Amino acid sequence: MPKSKVKMGRNEAIDYRSPKDLALRFPALQNNRDTMKLLVSYPEFQEDVKEARKYLEIPPIGIDQKDDQVNQKWHDDFIKRTDKLTASEAFKMQERAIREKLKNKEIDIRMANKQSRLLYSKLPVNYFTQTCKYLVEKFNLPGNFDYYIHQYILFNIVGAPPRNFVIGPFELTTPLSEVRQVTVTIYAKLTDDELKWLKEEINRFGKKLPKFNKLKDIDKKLNFEQWLANPEQYDPVTNTKYKMSRSEIAENIFGDGDPKKAYESLRELKEIRRKRFGKN
Repeated sequence: MPKSKVKMGRNEAIDYRSPKDLALRFPALQNNRDTMKLLVSYPEFQEDVKEARKYLEIPPIGIDQKDDQVNQKWHDDFIKRTDKLTASEAFKMQERAIREKLKNKEIDIRMANKQSRLLYSKLPVNYFTQTCKYLVEKFNLPGNFDYYIHQYILFNIVGAPPRNFVIGPFELTTPLSEVRQVTVTIYAKLTDDELKWLKEEINRFGKKLPKFNKLKDIDKKLNFEQWLANPEQYDPVTNTKYKMSRSEIAENIFGDGDPKKAYESLRELKEIRRKRFGKN
């Protein structure tokens, strides 16, 4: 069977079965994989995983991801346990107790919210999410590792983020060709290769981003335009108003009384506005 290849942005054919090609396309992948391998070998992490699996009723070695029937049954039970807990009298009593304390001013709204979050964190759905986030913080991992910790707890799969940044999200109603802003989330310090890749991704998704070149002598050009519109000046010595000539204004602002050069600056200013604020 021939190896499948995909054309990438750099006009390179990347073979996703080749570790070498993967390393070229995803420079952070191997390092992140090694970090996950090191993590799952850590006894303290395994203790946390064991506790989480016990609470979530996941087998000690995880669920077989390829067994659709077992996988679906666990997920169905997972939701049922959450629903059963929220419908239980004990859970409702704790909710009522928090509301009563708030009503009687025994606690303030901040403490009430804190106690509610703690109560709801015991629900299997929330517990699983919060546990993954907690383990990311506990073991000083980048934030994008939480999904892979989730996969390890559930399926015993050792995976890792292919990169340490994410482009997006984008507004669903805006075509990517019309994107006017690019949001970037960075989870770890980027290598030179990753920074190069990030720049390529920004350029790819941000084709419609405005590009502003440096404006030469913009203050002088704007001042000249303003003085032409209001050439009248006040002389404090004679206590009179007088009108400056165009050559005087040009001499005062540009140090050159040649009005042709000054008017050239006005044409440049008009062209700059057209390019920067116009449609083309």
